[in-house]
Amino acid sequence: MDLLPDGWYPFKVISAEDKKSKAGNDMLVLKTQAYHGNASRFIDDYIVANDFNLRKIRRLAVMCDALDKYEAGGIQPTDVEGREGYARIGIQKSKDEKFSDKNVIWDFAKEAPADSKTPVVAKPAPGSTSEAAMADDDSIPF
Repeated sequence: MDLLPDGWYPFKVISAEDKKSKAGNDMLVLKTQAYHGNASRFIDDYIVANDFNLRKIRRLAVMCDALDKYEAGGIQPTDVEGREGYARIGIQKSKDEKFSDKNVIWDFAKEAPADSKTPVVAKPAPGSTSEAAMADDDSIPF
């Protein structure tokens, strides 16, 4: 499986769902589609509600114009479904030889950061993106 290199990519939240992590913590599970040229990649993002992810959740809320809801207690799956923006995508190395390395989302933004030292991928021309051009192999959490 080819992985996207580290960078900012235009993306869309296809679906969002509240779930519990294996440890019993609240978690927002996002099914996303990141665009790269005329292809795309599906990436699942598991955002556990903990101190480590507070900034990431807040940045998602800002991207989705839901900061007021975040500050009032939290965002809902309906606040993020169908929303588009930019995702900072990187590669997470597997800690277990049973699994492959995978793409993960590190951050969110409404627009591609102009001052980023990380490469920025341009949005595809309307109608040019093949929505299923790349395999959906990133649905295994590890």
